[in-house]
Amino acid sequence: MTPLLRGTLRSQNIALAPHAPERDPTAIKLLHVVGARPNFPKLAPVYRAGVVRGIAQVIVHTGQHYDDSLSAAFFRDLGIPAPSVNLAVGSASHAVQTAHVMERIERVLLSERPDWVVVYGDVNSTLAASIVAS
Repeated sequence: MTPLLRGTLRSQNIALAPHAPERDPTAIKLLHVVGARPNFPKLAPVYRAGVVRGIAQVIVHTGQHYDDSLSAAFFRDLGIPAPSVNLAVGSASHAVQTAHVMERIERVLLSERPDWVVVYGDVNSTLAASIVAS
């Protein structure tokens, strides 16, 4: 954990393990989950900060917004790489879309085994990925 993060957690009264050993940031794997247009700009600065620190990162796109103007154009314009994984959930009712994300993200999390998962936004994809990641 970085000193900044450790201090932030302590200031929020979140208990940390005493004398937890510092980890090499390059040994950490961070998995990002995005699914809708408003979330892509949120991903960009976090991804760039991880690159600067040499953190291994995986971008998972749930496919909730899937056409070029709602998805791929943002990755190009923000200078972030195309997602490593696209769950291709597409459009459906809230229940169906959430269920598809949950089913598909579980396989990714089990195979990638990330240390941290960052889920962006407040959409169906966010709910589904957060539940499975927890």
